[in-house]
Amino acid sequence: MLSTVISLGDRLKKAILCALALSVFVSTKSGAAPLDSNSGLAKVSLIRLNRETKLSFQPISDQGFVLVAIRDCSLLIDGKSALLKAGDYQKIPGIQSLELSQSGPMPVPLVLIKVVSTIQPLTIETTTLARHQELVDASDRNTTLLIAIDPLRLRDVRDLADDEPWKSGPQKTIELQEGQTAWLLRGVHRLRNSGKTATRFVTVEW
Repeated sequence: MLSTVISLGDRLKKAILCALALSVFVSTKSGAAPLDSNSGLAKVSLIRLNRETKLSFQPISDQGFVLVAIRDCSLLIDGKSALLKAGDYQKIPGIQSLELSQSGPMPVPLVLIKVVSTIQPLTIETTTLARHQELVDASDRNTTLLIAIDPLRLRDVRDLADDEPWKSGPQKTIELQEGQTAWLLRGVHRLRNSGKTATRFVTVEW
């Protein structure tokens, strides 16, 4: 009797492990990989569309989606053809599901943002920084998502002062590959390109 129970237990363990392995395989094949999400503002994923791939996504709020192209691409968004350059974006509002498929010959990397909440319309900008160039943001930004279009290495210094003069916080290094993301805390930031070449990135401010 004991050996039968142990045998059943082993079988159950094997079944669970097989199911987990299958779920990982399906997740990988779907072409969606979770990135650095902020649960109160957005859920962010890196999408890779192949020619045979068709993906469907459900919104998590009535704020819909933001789609950012990492490379020049041709794709179908809800059945409508779209040509996007690297760094271009599309806002897809509403509570309807989103369907994506590829209409070009090459794999398409995209960053998909499921918007959880906003207190104002999102501000989305594409920035190019030459080597050693610094982006001085004189405004007091809200929490901001940074999306790398090219591999990048940025030096980030945040102002800790409530008003003038500038008070530098600890220096941080943001190092990302194309399609990766990082969150910038609310406040004034000085971002300097400390890489060896020019770089591009997209910022989405809440």
